[in-house]
Amino acid sequence: MFNVLLAILLAYTAVWLSINLYNLYPLLNYYMKKNQHIKRADAYNLPRNLPKISILLPAYHEENVLPFSIKRIFQSDYPTNLIDVLVLTEKDDIGTINVVKSLTGTYGIKHLRVEEEDLPRGKPRALNFGLKHVTGSIIGVIDAEDIIDRKLFKKVVSLMNSGCDAVQGVLDMTNDRDGFTNMHLRAEYCYWYRTYMPALTYSNFPVPLGGTTNFFKKDILRELKGWDPYNVTEDFDLGMRLYNEHKKVGIAFDMLGKRESKSIFHDKYNFSMMDSVTLEESPATFMGWLRQRTRWQRGKIQTFKKILIHPPKNFLNKIHSMMMSLVPHMGPINITGVVYSVLIFFSGIALPSWIYYIFGFNMSMFVFYCVMQGYGYFKAVHKTRRHRLLNALFVGATTPIYWVMQWIADMRAIKHEYLGTNIFWEKTAHSGVHIKNK
Repeated sequence: MFNVLLAILLAYTAVWLSINLYNLYPLLNYYMKKNQHIKRADAYNLPRNLPKISILLPAYHEENVLPFSIKRIFQSDYPTNLIDVLVLTEKDDIGTINVVKSLTGTYGIKHLRVEEEDLPRGKPRALNFGLKHVTGSIIGVIDAEDIIDRKLFKKVVSLMNSGCDAVQGVLDMTNDRDGFTNMHLRAEYCYWYRTYMPALTYSNFPVPLGGTTNFFKKDILRELKGWDPYNVTEDFDLGMRLYNEHKKVGIAFDMLGKRESKSIFHDKYNFSMMDSVTLEESPATFMGWLRQRTRWQRGKIQTFKKILIHPPKNFLNKIHSMMMSLVPHMGPINITGVVYSVLIFFSGIALPSWIYYIFGFNMSMFVFYCVMQGYGYFKAVHKTRRHRLLNALFVGATTPIYWVMQWIADMRAIKHEYLGTNIFWEKTAHSGVHIKNK
């Protein structure tokens, strides 16, 4: 009986150890070696003739935020005659359609109503429809609620001209004062986009794309046949396919702070870190957050199922793809593992010493994740230093509560994907709070 209990405990600790080492490696690799192959550039690496950029902007019930998003696009420092905005709406969304009609006279935008097809309704279906009508050599995806950086497009072109096939900007949820989940989501976004994503890129790991502010060379996107209409997290899926097809992804954001915002180019992987941040609005309620998180996790499961059926040929690519897409399954593993481990450790059963060493490392990573969540909030929020520090400490201390919330979303995603029968899109509502704050 003891051997059985020990084997189960070992299985859990081995899973956690593997995941913790996998998560830690890119960070250590990046911060230990980043100065060896980095050079600074004081100017954009722009071609003589700037390319035309086509923006795919899907909008569904976005009457409150769409006008400001389009206005900000045309306020950029890129020539407006080289910006081709395609607003994609559903035929039954009369409110958004009327808003788009009112904007066509002010801005040079194209309005496309997505035709009915035998495909699940949702963002990837709309994007694929828009892809048929683009005229630019660079294709970008911008959500209807986004407030983009005015210098974004030149930075994208600079990265493309340096050899990148795709570029991902930084996303920042600005309405952190709206509640507990909003604080943690902003902290999570900052840590992910400003710290972990460049570490992934530097270490040649897959880069899961965000749902917006990503740009692609048109030929590359068409080679990959656009977005998967059967995946509710089409951005994550496309990021995995870019990696497995050995395409170079650039990251656009600022790691240097306000005092110095020069571009940084990595000689080997051709990614750049610049001050390009897109402002967004996090869900106003817990149920809104839960629906959004469920959709994200469900899309990862859908990608995982595709990888099982059509795995990458390269062994290392298989490992990376599996590790990235397995994340939603960690909810039930963590719940049962934590409960089981507590019962065993407090039962008085004598365990081998090496179990305690592994457990100690895993617990240190537990603390590390909490610290990085708090650090993410500290780096993202522009308040007085005192308030920022206090709130960051609160975020770090309450991170385990946020994990429990994530586990609920994991379980919900598993239920929807493995026990459900229909693909459906749980839309996130946007009221425009981030615009008012702006």
